[in-house]
Amino acid sequence: RIMPFSTLEDRLGGGIDFSALGTPAGGMTSELLDRYEIGTWTPTLSGPSSISYGSQVGKYSRIGSLVTIKFYVSTSFTSGGSYFRLEGLPFTAGTTSGNLIGFSYQNMESGIVPVFYTVNSTTYCNAYELNANSIAWVPPSAATKVIIGSGSYTVQ
Repeated sequence: RIMPFSTLEDRLGGGIDFSALGTPAGGMTSELLDRYEIGTWTPTLSGPSSISYGSQVGKYSRIGSLVTIKFYVSTSFTSGGSYFRLEGLPFTAGTTSGNLIGFSYQNMESGIVPVFYTVNSTTYCNAYELNANSIAWVPPSAATKVIIGSGSYTVQ
């Protein structure tokens, strides 16, 4: 439903105030939309040795404190390292834990659910594999050539 502009108040650069539109939902803390942005970012990887990139594409949208990202990385590297990390997130992650960003990769095993887990107050996330029995670091593998993912995380 589109409301007449007169019911929305631009707060002189402070955002759009929706308080005139009706009764607030239970637990709501604000009716002010103070941030909207879309753009691109360059995803990078760390952990494995000798990383070279064929393509690095990232897009994001930010509405308030919620950032949604999409990314595609084609790469080659030698195996090694004790971790696998996606770096260069467009905004610093907030201090609330539990931000999982799903992804898939070439040569993924059946029954494995790979996720990137944001690290509080940083611009990177660590890779984990979830399966029926455990959660573990994704081991860097020279067979991984394409990584595609999307998800959302919160910022402060």
